Amino acid sequence: MARRRTLKILTIATAVLSLFLTLRWRAFGLRIAADENNVIRDIQTIVINGSLEPPTQYISGNSYQIMAGTILELFGFDNWLALDWIAPIIGLISFSTICLITINFFRNSDDKMVWAAMFTPLVLWSFSGFVNRLTEATHKPFTHLIVFLLLYLAYRIGTSNRSQTRLLLVFSFLAVMLSTYNYVWATIYSTVALAVLFLTKGLEHQALTRNTVTAISLFCTVLFIPLTLPTTTLHIRYFRQFVYAAYSTFGSGTNTEPPSGSGEGSLAGWPTVDVFGAEISMWFIHVSGIIVSTLVAVLAGIIVVVTIARRSDDQRFSRLYLAVGLMFTILVAAIVAAGDIATLKRVIILPALIGVLYTVHYFHRSVTISSRQRNLLLSALFICLLFTAPLALPRALTNGEIAPTDTYADDGQVSKIEWYHQYPSDCLLTHSELDYRVSGKLSGLDPVATNAGGPANETDTVVYTAGEDNVLSCSEL
Repeated sequence: MARRRTLKILTIATAVLSLFLTLRWRAFGLRIAADENNVIRDIQTIVINGSLEPPTQYISGNSYQIMAGTILELFGFDNWLALDWIAPIIGLISFSTICLITINFFRNSDDKMVWAAMFTPLVLWSFSGFVNRLTEATHKPFTHLIVFLLLYLAYRIGTSNRSQTRLLLVFSFLAVMLSTYNYVWATIYSTVALAVLFLTKGLEHQALTRNTVTAISLFCTVLFIPLTLPTTTLHIRYFRQFVYAAYSTFGSGTNTEPPSGSGEGSLAGWPTVDVFGAEISMWFIHVSGIIVSTLVAVLAGIIVVVTIARRSDDQRFSRLYLAVGLMFTILVAAIVAAGDIATLKRVIILPALIGVLYTVHYFHRSVTISSRQRNLLLSALFICLLFTAPLALPRALTNGEIAPTDTYADDGQVSKIEWYHQYPSDCLLTHSELDYRVSGKLSGLDPVATNAGGPANETDTVVYTAGEDNVLSCSEL
């Protein structure tokens, strides 16, 4: 009965997200993310040339590009705009699978499974950037899925009383697979998963030896992949930014190379709303679900430390959250020091979600909380997230108004996308001077300067230039 209720909850959550994505597409049509452009240009190269040769536009991994290019060719798509409706379908599948994975942490407790099924979609929706990235035409729907699988396998291996050689092999295979999609993600999340392995299994000699060998071999593979594959490049500049930023923050140096995706000053452009006589930025309204999830995760972290210190009977899930919390505390500290707000938003969802799930676990395990008190507390948290999570969804719109500043196009870029709808594809071949951020996705063309004015500015409303007189030689559709 409980498993049937869990399935119904997940079906409703997926249907709601599907409805939202459909309405978004009907209201705003095509959308373009800055992160997608280089990926799409590599996919176009694969479709046209049948292979991907260095130097590539996206240097952190190419598995997604190869897979997407192959799918387009297999199904006979000659227009990469097909990815605009294929990607959200993949995102829905990824969303549902991630929910199933997190729920299976409690597969031995029907009651906890139901609560996990209720909380997981709401926490994921609270992070609008996560919803956006699951529907992008990039590696992220796949890499997010692999990250949750790695974490779940690490927990299964670490809490099993038997040797799990097969799961260890699958774990290593997934980590290597992740590194071919994006080796930076593989380095970060493999470290987190290995920390879960070590802390959940404990420091017994046999487990420690096996896990150490696994960790060494895994890291050698993950770190050497970007150095051995010809189309992947070690992203030295990205890591150098963190070193400069950390030195600027903690030392006496000056950060001369600001990190990519810095969110400095982004709050200044947000409208304000009057709440009981106080002017509050709408940004805080839209991220209220994130604030609630984060506060719960911090409270869960305190409970974990106390639980482990008291040596409670069942510490397995406590050790899981301890490993995730410790690793992400270090990671978040480095990111905040570097000022890379965009990356911060991408990584905090995992500890927030595990923190909420740990709260469910703790309320069920605690002997000091009655079943009535437990249900009241969890119901209150559910209602709170039920009201705050939908407030984040407007930030997942693609109309260039309140969407995350580091992700989607502004009003000028949206007008260009609308222009592309009005003319046939041969116009795009005729007029090659297009905006860099949209040309790669919508036409596959590099922006080529055809006059002294140079390529169109990405924030300008000018869509094309066809010579001195700006005469368009194509008729509208």
